[in-house]
Amino acid sequence: TELAWHAYYLRTASFYDAFYGRRSTSQGGMYLYDMGFNGNSRDTAQHALPLVYLEPDLARDSLLTLLEVTDPDGESPYCTHGYGRRDPVYFDPSDTDIYLVWLATEYLFATRDWALLDEVVDYYPPGGTESATVWEHVVQAFRHLRDNVGFGAHGLVLVRNADWNDGLQLEVPREEWP
Repeated sequence: TELAWHAYYLRTASFYDAFYGRRSTSQGGMYLYDMGFNGNSRDTAQHALPLVYLEPDLARDSLLTLLEVTDPDGESPYCTHGYGRRDPVYFDPSDTDIYLVWLATEYLFATRDWALLDEVVDYYPPGGTESATVWEHVVQAFRHLRDNVGFGAHGLVLVRNADWNDGLQLEVPREEWP
């Protein structure tokens, strides 16, 4: 019964975003209900991963929304709020690209919805001047990870400042953050 409850709760925690014209998953919790923003982009992807198998249409919508909030250079925002707003916050996570690529890969291989790769999706802001296919968005997210976030001497993704590595942030003076 616990598994059924979690599956139900995950589906019902989704919402329709009128700005993007589709449903999406959210992190919920303190970020959404106390602070008023849907953060982090990683959390949307992470919460959509099981939906690939439970409710593939909702996972697909979440993926398309994540792609539509990215910049043309492939960077995902830390959070969105209000009616389609992206605001810079001091967190600059290094793992959002990984989760976006993971969700796209999981969705595509589980559903075999290969036509999605050719669908054209705007970069932020929707209706702006730049758009690309889903495939190009995913490639750009990978390039952003490789070229902008980067890898250290041991081949591991560099750790930037974010909400999952608070302990590391306390060890490095703020002026040394990337």
